[in-house]
Amino acid sequence: MDQIKCPTCSSRLTLPVSVIGREVKCPRCQATFVARLDLALGPRLGNVGYANLTSGDGADHAWKEGARVFAPWEEEWLYPGVIRCLDDDVAFIKFDDGDRALLPVDALQPVRVQKGDLLFSRRDKGPQLYYPAKVLRANGEEIELEYQDGGREETTVSYVRFPRRGR
Repeated sequence: MDQIKCPTCSSRLTLPVSVIGREVKCPRCQATFVARLDLALGPRLGNVGYANLTSGDGADHAWKEGARVFAPWEEEWLYPGVIRCLDDDVAFIKFDDGDRALLPVDALQPVRVQKGDLLFSRRDKGPQLYYPAKVLRANGEEIELEYQDGGREETTVSYVRFPRRGR
């Protein structure tokens, strides 16, 4: 449990670390905030903001909270997620499947899927079994895939992963 100060009324809240990245409500002033990670000081609270769901050019990108990214959960795979909090060169990522990780920003890549990309997808949005596929069409986060066996599917970026090398 950590002591966190409400930025609106300055009340001290005792909250578990598990609330990082989640909305919380101050019982005194009823203000709603997102618990954010501050690596120097521990958890802190910040105002809820609207997420910017578009990403820039990758390596030269000035990452922002709310940006969509591909990030490593396993050493060899990049998965889709959202930057929930930034602190200099470290980002707190909430992956689309609900997992969370603290990662260096240089490990992040913008969510950008293009026709012809080779990736792995959870077929029929099913359990976490990934099948190799080629992107036939991409429109933002909506994509059409062709699997190696010739099957086709329309899905979203939330159900794919990329090999880390070569991306």
